[in-house]
Amino acid sequence: MADPIRRATLLAQFLKTQNVHTGIEYGTRKGDGTKVLLELVPLTSLITIDSWLPDHHHDENTQDQHKAQAVALRLQYPQLSVWQMDALAAAIILQQHPADFVYLDVTYNSQWLARHLPVIRTNVKHGGIIAGSGKHRCKVMDVVNQNVHKYGGQINKASYGSLWIWTA
Repeated sequence: MADPIRRATLLAQFLKTQNVHTGIEYGTRKGDGTKVLLELVPLTSLITIDSWLPDHHHDENTQDQHKAQAVALRLQYPQLSVWQMDALAAAIILQQHPADFVYLDVTYNSQWLARHLPVIRTNVKHGGIIAGSGKHRCKVMDVVNQNVHKYGGQINKASYGSLWIWTA
């Protein structure tokens, strides 16, 4: 698994060249990447979403600790909202409140992305940015490219490590 701080730093470098003020992050885990975005990008609002459900990598106690770390960031960053819920449910709710960018910092495969990306893409304003990791995984990029072809926009060709960046 790639380093969430490195991925968030690369994304922040790109976002600083854009006119972004609001964002949504799916998959905050313990908030390492979240903190980087909040420190490096002048955001007025960031909603971060995670289910914190036990999985094959983390048991319930570990997930509770991760959630506590993420929620504690609220004390330091008043522009941060932390939601504990399923990504698809959050994406449906957030269709009514699109942001300047969406960052998929969640562990996903091409099947998850194929199911979620058509809904999550509605969480960004027209011309907004959607980013995620997995640029070097062919099946993930196939799903991203299919969505770009279907809904419009373009993939940023600049190199940002393993990140793909879609201007929708």
